[in-house]
Amino acid sequence: MGFPCTNCGLCCKNVKTVLNGRHFVSNPVIKKALDDFPYNTDESGACEMLTDDGCCVYETRPDVCNIDTMARLQGIPLNEYYLASAQSCNMIMAINGLDSSNFVVIKE
Repeated sequence: MGFPCTNCGLCCKNVKTVLNGRHFVSNPVIKKALDDFPYNTDESGACEMLTDDGCCVYETRPDVCNIDTMARLQGIPLNEYYLASAQSCNMIMAINGLDSSNFVVIKE
């Protein structure tokens, strides 16, 4: 089934903020994934791989950009990781003023 991403793009548009805060991350798997992020950000803080059509390296995106990979690397059941990721996504959307109709919904 996969994570029901709503394609708001906010994770890709805020990469600089996430990378700048990586020194606060204590989880070694997440820290390594952030440290290994291979791309730069533009002046707005968005990933340089984000285009008007979406991620131009989606099929080969870094581990930190792949929810399924990050769950596997951390040994967390996929459904649990999806729930936690949905909460994070929805918080970012709310902070950025997106209507709740855009929120990620995990069906159990």
